[in-house]
Amino acid sequence: MILPLAAILLLAAASLAYASRRFSLPEPTGPYPVGTRILYLNEPGRALDGTPDPQGTRPLVVQIWYPAVPSAAPIANARRLKETTWRDAYLAAVPTHSRWNAPVAVTHEPLRVLLFSPRWRGERTQNTIAFEELASHGYVVAAVDHPLNAERMELADGTVVYGSQQLQGPYGNQATAQQQISYWNEQLYIWAADMRATLDKLSALNDDPRDPLHARLDTQHVGAWGHSFGGAAALQLCGLDPRVVAAVNLDGWSFAGLDQRNADQRIMLVYEDVSRQRELDLSAQPALRGTEDRMDRLDFQLTRDSLEHYGGLRVFVEGTQHADFSDQPILPQIENGKMTGPIDPQRSQQVLRALLLGFFDESLRGKPSPLLSPGQGQFPEVRVERWATPAASR
Repeated sequence: MILPLAAILLLAAASLAYASRRFSLPEPTGPYPVGTRILYLNEPGRALDGTPDPQGTRPLVVQIWYPAVPSAAPIANARRLKETTWRDAYLAAVPTHSRWNAPVAVTHEPLRVLLFSPRWRGERTQNTIAFEELASHGYVVAAVDHPLNAERMELADGTVVYGSQQLQGPYGNQATAQQQISYWNEQLYIWAADMRATLDKLSALNDDPRDPLHARLDTQHVGAWGHSFGGAAALQLCGLDPRVVAAVNLDGWSFAGLDQRNADQRIMLVYEDVSRQRELDLSAQPALRGTEDRMDRLDFQLTRDSLEHYGGLRVFVEGTQHADFSDQPILPQIENGKMTGPIDPQRSQQVLRALLLGFFDESLRGKPSPLLSPGQGQFPEVRVERWATPAASR
């Protein structure tokens, strides 16, 4: 007898129940409990793949985390079962520190909104530890799954949309650097449009007297951030929507994401340990043959040009690799060691949470962050470069 997929996933989750019971996410450090809810959007005028289509509809699944009041509402697990694979089905049994649809906390000021985009073939829950940390300090974090890219995305009717987009796009492994960049820039615009649609939805909820977030949000001074490709999409959003005044790219290429930003939009670029030396090595080579080398050198140059012209922060974290800027290194999953560095997983999460909270507090709340000052000593593994705008340096 062939078991249905749901039964297989349930068995996989049960087989790891013991490990799941012993595992917990790091607790948020802020004063507020955390609530979470899911929003389903159907954006008209775009096809499922995000391209323009007057007759089409692009479905988006958005999850938000927000400051809440103490509640007995059900605890949210790390992922919904139908959005897992056999490798990570146990996440459907791992509790978070968030409660489903808990009442929104009473605050003395409007809640600041932060939009999040995941890595290529990532998922909206991939940085839950950071989401809960930010929400516990009074932020509303909205993370979006991008259709056909998210590994699995469960719609309101229970339908699952599977990820199928390949990183190399239509050109495959034979793509030139320019072909690859052109394809990614097309996708960046689609992803940024998804984030903008998410912000529009939050603005509508803010105006809706029936919604718990009614008149609670500041949707005119917004932050955006993401991991890897999602970080580039967050930067791209700066050029598309003036409501976004601050953005963070966690260890991703930037390319077109830096084209249209201005000096009023603050950015922070966070890189894995080897990136600084790689930039120096590539700049010293007179000619490059490999596609990835060409793209890396071009992106480093575009990044420096943008920082010199508009200012911003560039941060290198010793001991990290690409996946250390997500929840991956702290989860007891099969691929736990893939693309993670020697830094202790608990320490990497402590650094990441402090960087994000410090940057958004400084950018959106006007609270200077000692962590983001060059020469700070709180985290010796963190190297900060603060680039002043030409106007500020005069």
